[in-house]
Amino acid sequence: MSLKILPRQTENSRGSERCAITGAVHFQKTGQNVAIKSFYVDRSPLRNTLPDAAVTIFGETRWPTELQFMLLHANQLHTERREPINNGLVNVKDYFIVDDGGSKQWQLVTKFYQYGTLRNAGPKIARLLDLAPNLTTSHLDDIFRSSFEGVLQTLTRIHAQGFCHDDIKPANIFISDDPNHWLLGDFGN
Repeated sequence: MSLKILPRQTENSRGSERCAITGAVHFQKTGQNVAIKSFYVDRSPLRNTLPDAAVTIFGETRWPTELQFMLLHANQLHTERREPINNGLVNVKDYFIVDDGGSKQWQLVTKFYQYGTLRNAGPKIARLLDLAPNLTTSHLDDIFRSSFEGVLQTLTRIHAQGFCHDDIKPANIFISDDPNHWLLGDFGN
């Protein structure tokens, strides 16, 4: 496997799981950029039990909450040949453990979204609005309503399945390749 790590790392210590997010990693074999999120097991105990079948594979008995949720629910429409369509969630491409001899880290691999999150997009949207001073709230409603409705429909669906995303904020809403289609991510707790 040939990976080239591109610059940009952030660290999040919210809740009970500490993690770092690498902005983008370039997989040279396929030419795709992916995002890798690292969960630091030594800094925060993992509380979710790994299924018995996977214990022998990974040599671990616990795993991050986000991995469990995303594998069970976010990837429910995933197939090997096709990305999920309109399921409203960031999907897992892969996951693995890195053992550097001192500590083990679970790694979560997802698609890298070039437009980032709503948190990143906020200043860009504000600049666009400055360039178009004639936009009314009705215009903004026309532009963004369907995107927000998609997020609300996704939340409704996962709530009906018994899950709660306890950290809805602009930094956890990703903008897909279609800027009008937004995806929920970061199901850490």
